[in-house]
Amino acid sequence: MQRIGKKLLLSLGFGLLLGGTSLSAQSVALKKAQDFYQKKLYKEAVLHFETALEEGAKEEADLLAQLAESYALCNELDKALAYYKKRILIAEGKENYYLPYARLLKTKKQLDAARSYLQRVPAKWAKEVKLELAALDFIKKESGSQPYFSVFSLEGINSKSADFAPLMHHGLLLFSSSRSVAVKKEGVTSWTNDAFNQYYYLPLDEQGQPTGQLQPLHKMPSKDINDAPMAYSPKEDWLAISSNNYMDGLRPIPESGLMMDIYFYPMKKWNSWDHSQEQFFQHNSPLDNKTPYSTGQACFNKDGSALYFASNRPGGYGGFDLYVSFRTKNGWGRPQNLGPAVNTAGHELHPFLDSKGRLFFASDGQPGYGGLDLFTVERYEDGVKWGNLTNLGPNVNTAYDELSLYYDAEKEFGFFSSNRPGGQGHEDLYRLKLERPLPAREPRRFKPGDKLILVDIYQPKEVRLDKIKNDTLDQLVQDLLRQKEVVIQIYAHTDSKGSYRANLLLAEKRAKAAYEYLVSRGVDKKRIRYQGFGEKYLANNCKDGVRCSEDKHRANRRLEFIVIGRISDAGQYLQEYMPAIAVAEMDNPQDRPRITASTSNNSSRSSGSGSSRRKPERKSHYAIGDYIKVANIYYEHDKTAVDKNSPGLKELLKVLQDHPHVKLEIGSHTDATGSKSYNQRLSQQRANAVKNYLVAKGIPANRLVAKGYGESEILNHCKDGVRCSKAQHAVNRRTEFKVIGQSGFKYGDIIKVDNINYSTNSAVLDKRDMRGLNEIVRILKANKISVEIRSHTDSRGSAKKNLDLSERRAKAVYDYLIEQGVSKFRLKYKGYGETLPLNKCKDGVPCSSKEHAVNRRTDFKVIGLK
Repeated sequence: MQRIGKKLLLSLGFGLLLGGTSLSAQSVALKKAQDFYQKKLYKEAVLHFETALEEGAKEEADLLAQLAESYALCNELDKALAYYKKRILIAEGKENYYLPYARLLKTKKQLDAARSYLQRVPAKWAKEVKLELAALDFIKKESGSQPYFSVFSLEGINSKSADFAPLMHHGLLLFSSSRSVAVKKEGVTSWTNDAFNQYYYLPLDEQGQPTGQLQPLHKMPSKDINDAPMAYSPKEDWLAISSNNYMDGLRPIPESGLMMDIYFYPMKKWNSWDHSQEQFFQHNSPLDNKTPYSTGQACFNKDGSALYFASNRPGGYGGFDLYVSFRTKNGWGRPQNLGPAVNTAGHELHPFLDSKGRLFFASDGQPGYGGLDLFTVERYEDGVKWGNLTNLGPNVNTAYDELSLYYDAEKEFGFFSSNRPGGQGHEDLYRLKLERPLPAREPRRFKPGDKLILVDIYQPKEVRLDKIKNDTLDQLVQDLLRQKEVVIQIYAHTDSKGSYRANLLLAEKRAKAAYEYLVSRGVDKKRIRYQGFGEKYLANNCKDGVRCSEDKHRANRRLEFIVIGRISDAGQYLQEYMPAIAVAEMDNPQDRPRITASTSNNSSRSSGSGSSRRKPERKSHYAIGDYIKVANIYYEHDKTAVDKNSPGLKELLKVLQDHPHVKLEIGSHTDATGSKSYNQRLSQQRANAVKNYLVAKGIPANRLVAKGYGESEILNHCKDGVRCSKAQHAVNRRTEFKVIGQSGFKYGDIIKVDNINYSTNSAVLDKRDMRGLNEIVRILKANKISVEIRSHTDSRGSAKKNLDLSERRAKAVYDYLIEQGVSKFRLKYKGYGETLPLNKCKDGVPCSSKEHAVNRRTDFKVIGLK
């Protein structure tokens, strides 16, 4: 475990502003200080900077700035403020130091002064300034808010050294501490004698109060120097440890030089493990990586199937991001970033997943009280996406660093560490106790076509689900019990290894077992359909005879739950969605669902999307990427001429007339019978025929793109050389109508996009669903128009508050569009509050929540043409 010291270090945060500088003074102390500073050994740098000043070194601006940064990273904030203030008062280019100075003012609760300096920071740091201003707004908004937790210092437990990385294990509190070597003497920091970090433990009572005598986990010193945090696997057979180079007195962030790797050890008993069988986490930075990255602070989910950790590996959102890796038979799978609901351009550290599936973590990239704050998010359906971000609020969070939380969700208490003032040392431990419930996410509402896929959750040949612990499956059961009208389809699939018949039999058994599992937990069996397909519908090309990695085979071992309809109030099953697999399986063409317009190169007439017996779908707005669903479109046998009496043509024409800005791709597809070249020509000619019809009816040709796909996008397995029924081939003969843009705007037009969402009662954009924002960016980049961004609210609440909220929301969209490269000279913004409702729901008029929701919108009015 020697590689930590060999890693290169990345400079972010405070160091962002300083760059490379040269100091004119040539004293030995100053040269040493400069060398330690460049190596990110900030405690040593401070000592030699101060010595150089005492020896008469000139107080040059860059020297003072580097000394201030070093003090800040050593958590000596008062001294850092003093030197930044000196720097700002005496030198040219002082505006380059306003940002770190403002951050320090925020930690001292001098919010107005911090805002004043932020407003003078050069534009090249606009993103950093925006984040800091959002933090100031957050602090102002949360002033006086009721805490979620009460917080208590651990009197008699904390030391003058760093105490951090707590965890609870069988009634014990374990934590890492550097108390074995003193690091302060008479209140003065000792800069040259770093302590080692070792684990200690002591018993806890039922309320989480420490009792008994503090004991070292191992004889001091042990082989586990600077190994923290650590995490026990649920079966307590393995231990995950983060080997790090943390030194007492430095802020535990990458700017201070923090580097980590994860190691695994088999357990002997709760307080000992086998060092001879140390395993290097396969997703740590490679040993020969020229620009190594950190991976550490691991935690397991409750069944040990997932490992969460922090890493600053390439491809993330900023500094440290949080990732998850799922266990496979061949080790840990490829890490998955937890996404923008969790990760930011700042740092996200110390993930912890409680027994109820809540993720707690520390972040300095989300709006908070300052430094690293503690947050929580809830898992959404697929186990990777997250939402309902909550700052743990006052008492827990301060202007300093709060991190490494461990929480018992059943007993509602836990522990964390903080370097806030008033403690015994640099990082102290604190106990927290829940006082009021944390916000819960809105329950999921199922829609037709919603799908949950569980990949590789079975052991080989296993069938039953009742022995499997899976949080996502548990949540599905709860959602189905809450929404008692929803009907679902279960499909089970295997990989292609083994015989076709054995795989089919195994999949059928698993599908039935999944059905029985849901029924055993209270879901009405009338609401469940199930079927096993074995290896028939693979998710990739890993069929017999094709060499594939285990990860690719794993992707085919899946269990699918798909919402296909509902039970009406009268008890009748109403089918609202037909999965593509179900389409392919039908032998009777009359039973085939009509989802997209169909063509044919084998029959005299062919049915397509929708149905002459069903009212076609109509939408008030078609977003870029949407498919317009219409009824049947017919072609003559083996010809390209379109039957002008096809009901789908008239419906499509009406949609284009009602939506004059929609730009459409007409995509024609064939089955795989016949030659590829023939099918390509036929599909292109048929797409042209539909376009010509629409143009003849007055639709401008520049709104239409005709494209023939031939047999290149088959929906099922019926490719060349595969025997299929006529019904199975018919699935692939279709014409699809995809919205690819919007154009042709004139002055005064109102451009609608998919919903642009905000946090509740807030002007902060909710970026979990970016469709509306991405759509307007594409429209503005494709059209030479200027727009007014208009935000609207419903009529609930006071008119004044609604007007203010809408104004701030319009400004938030304005800021976002500029960030995406739209010129601010093409944009204006205005909040209209409740003044322009789309329906009757004004003050005093009783309306449902759904009716009110119609009026909460952001649209765009064309105010200029180029």
